Amino acid sequence: MTTSFVGMEKSSPVRRRCDNCPNPEAPCVFGEWKRKTGERTLMIIGMNPGKQEVVQKRPFVGRSGSLLKQAVAPVWEGRIYVTNAVVCAPKGKKVSTAEAESCAGNLAEEILSIKPDAILSLGEVAKSGLRRVPSEVLEGIPIIQYPHPASTMHGGGMRQGAWVEGCRAALVKGLNPLSAIEVRPFTKAMSSYLPALLGADSEYPGKPPWMGADIYAISDGTVAWATTNPNGDIGGLFKDRTIVFHHAVNELMVLLGMGAELPSDVHDTMVLACLDNEEGPRDLKILAATRCGLNYVEPTKMGKLDQTYCSQDARAALLLFTTYPDVRRHPLYTELYRPLFPILARMGYRGLRVDLEGARAQLESNKAKIAEIDEKLKAYADIKWSSDEQIEAYFKSKGYPLEKLTPKGLRFSVDDEVMKVLRSQGVEEAALVLERRRLAKEASAYLQPIINSGGVVRTIYNPVGAETGRISSGATGLAKYGGMNLQNVPKHLRSLFFPPEGKVWVEADASQHEVRVMAWLAERGRKERPLTTALMMSADFYVDIAREFLGREPSEEERAAFKAAVLAGQYLARPRTVVRRLQADGVYGVSEEQVRAFFSFIETRFPTVVWWRESLFRQAREEGRVTTPLGRHRSVLVGPGGTLSPDTRRIIINSPVQGTASDFCLFALLRAWRAGLTDLLTTTHDSVSVAAHPSEVREVARILKQAFEDEPALEGEPYLKVKVRAGPNWYALEEVPL
Repeated sequence: MTTSFVGMEKSSPVRRRCDNCPNPEAPCVFGEWKRKTGERTLMIIGMNPGKQEVVQKRPFVGRSGSLLKQAVAPVWEGRIYVTNAVVCAPKGKKVSTAEAESCAGNLAEEILSIKPDAILSLGEVAKSGLRRVPSEVLEGIPIIQYPHPASTMHGGGMRQGAWVEGCRAALVKGLNPLSAIEVRPFTKAMSSYLPALLGADSEYPGKPPWMGADIYAISDGTVAWATTNPNGDIGGLFKDRTIVFHHAVNELMVLLGMGAELPSDVHDTMVLACLDNEEGPRDLKILAATRCGLNYVEPTKMGKLDQTYCSQDARAALLLFTTYPDVRRHPLYTELYRPLFPILARMGYRGLRVDLEGARAQLESNKAKIAEIDEKLKAYADIKWSSDEQIEAYFKSKGYPLEKLTPKGLRFSVDDEVMKVLRSQGVEEAALVLERRRLAKEASAYLQPIINSGGVVRTIYNPVGAETGRISSGATGLAKYGGMNLQNVPKHLRSLFFPPEGKVWVEADASQHEVRVMAWLAERGRKERPLTTALMMSADFYVDIAREFLGREPSEEERAAFKAAVLAGQYLARPRTVVRRLQADGVYGVSEEQVRAFFSFIETRFPTVVWWRESLFRQAREEGRVTTPLGRHRSVLVGPGGTLSPDTRRIIINSPVQGTASDFCLFALLRAWRAGLTDLLTTTHDSVSVAAHPSEVREVARILKQAFEDEPALEGEPYLKVKVRAGPNWYALEEVPL
């Protein structure tokens, strides 16, 4: 959780009005403590009071204070004192030379009184004021210069997110957080060391060069470490010490492959970066450069990664780790992610049994169907129908509409969405292209990796893979061994995945997960909860909503349309976009006017969601970010005058819903594991699958259902609804009666 950065109870100001103030009638705003705990003091000096500061009589309030909090609080654990170089509001738009000179003496007295360990100087006025302070007053105090946050609020200025990252990086670099300890990379391969080092009571095959280290980082078989006791005891190395990774699940799977016992105290700088700012970068090199001032590049030579480069990765992870002292105490990090790292690593490394013969037969079938489609497409044009460039040229020559509405306006495209619209208009070539793409993707993304696997498919889970914080899985580094993304396996191919011999596949799936999470976010603590009530009372929420809007029983096609439109409306999708997507999915006869009418109906029917959305927009304007009840936050771009673009509004709504929904699912997985369901198979953003003995299916189903529905954050309210199914494979599942 981001450390509190709010005004403490105000003490007597250290500053006073200047004796020879050229602006004696102007209101003064004196400095104050923003945080009064910790051993060291950071003094932040701004320019002069703005309008909001004069009204509230406090420095750094409003947008400037919010940006400053985001930049400083995560990387400075000690006391924080804020002030301005000039404490009175200037007569003109800018501080005059006379005003700056008259305040310089009092600024020097303030610095002597506060006795800061470091100074963060923001803007040219602060820089100019410090030049007028006697050098003996500033002797020995590191001064970090950076533009004032107000520079983000003028046309042509720095973006708010860039200002936060840049200020934080400047502060980290200026303070040099690792000055007291030595960080050393080890560039020799560790394959002979790691299994023994991570084991319980193994003999070491040689004497490693690190001794008595307190903290380690490991990347691709290399290690970096920091030590304050180079002559310490080497016994039990790693076992009870902190180990840092960037993408911990991936690195823990490497250790499992080496036969190592997993360490107990594991950290992940990628997850820390995500919790610090979901919109920010995740790449280690970018983070190391922006936060630590460490720049290095990947070697260009092909083949095995250079050991020196890998050791730089390890060193970068270790340096980066020190810049997140506050985020490391975030409840999601301590209570969810850190316990999950070894669980996800074991689940991914263990993998899933697959039907090799079934996959080979399906692959041959797909190839044969692709050949048939190619013959049909040749009748239209003898081109390479796997090439988007040639497909685009063909459709343009026929005069077919290829425009697609994007954030940058209308653009030509031949992606699946455009092809589906053309298919809905009776264009046979588009239908054939779509079917060819589907078959080809199945072959390359799923069937071939299954065949390559030799019988067991593995995946690497990334707990913060999506921008909203959703879990993802991938095959990076595992593709030739049968690795794949298990999040989007087509339903009919799930029949190729099996539990261990003699066991049954049991899956708990959260029904209507996002809309139920939205109901909780919008209506928790309210007396009137129309969306919650509708969800609790409905056997099929989407059928009931369609019936209420239409005044009659909806068809299956209409139910599908209303299901898509409910969430699209809450995420503020354009009616035109909704119509195109419905047509692409084979739902026709819905006009933009009907979609607008339905959106209006939903807002009238569930006003609490509208109020909740508006509260998120207010938070975004005031703080430059949106925060979830579980403490996840994402920075957003706020335009002049607090304007929010349509895309930004969708992000503001989407991030809390999808992030919280994923958090609930991962907490359910963790609770299921702790309840004894350690035979985990896989997980998605709204489901958990385990293997169970046939005689234990009902008990396992009960535990899984309870793991989801007993989410403590819901405080006993039955917001989540879970359906548990079981069967011989991932596809042939039937509901378990409970």
